[in-house]
Amino acid sequence: MDWNAYYEAFAVHARVLLDFLENKSDARNFRKSDFSGTFKAETDQEIQRIVRQEMNCQVFHFGKSRKSEPSGKVDLEKVNRVHKWVMDNFSRFLAELDDDLKGHWDPDRANPEKFHENSPMRARYCLWGNKIRLLRQAIQWACNSIQHRQSGDRSGL
Repeated sequence: MDWNAYYEAFAVHARVLLDFLENKSDARNFRKSDFSGTFKAETDQEIQRIVRQEMNCQVFHFGKSRKSEPSGKVDLEKVNRVHKWVMDNFSRFLAELDDDLKGHWDPDRANPEKFHENSPMRARYCLWGNKIRLLRQAIQWACNSIQHRQSGDRSGL
């Protein structure tokens, strides 16, 4: 059961960040162009296929083409490839934030442990800083969990 939860969290957050970094148009959601006029995500057709086809079928929909054999499912190698793409592109995105926004990016604002205990900020998080930190953390946690599961080591779960 842990494996399913970790993998599902990874897949959902990977797709959210893929859509964000690739500037998918949807007026209801933030896009990278809302924060950077210069950043362009690296195009990788394999990442697109893994997330938009394999994970889509495996996680996001109760489809008839869902694979039941392990060999037909997204494995650790593919998860690591998606993880690397997200981390590399997000790091580049942060470096290319519009100048007027760079001063607002403070990863510590997303960490409640760094707030003074009486601060009103302790009760609420910085919207984007916290969301991205949690997404990145979920992806890393999922990758670690997948590695533990595939190696047979369940002590870290």
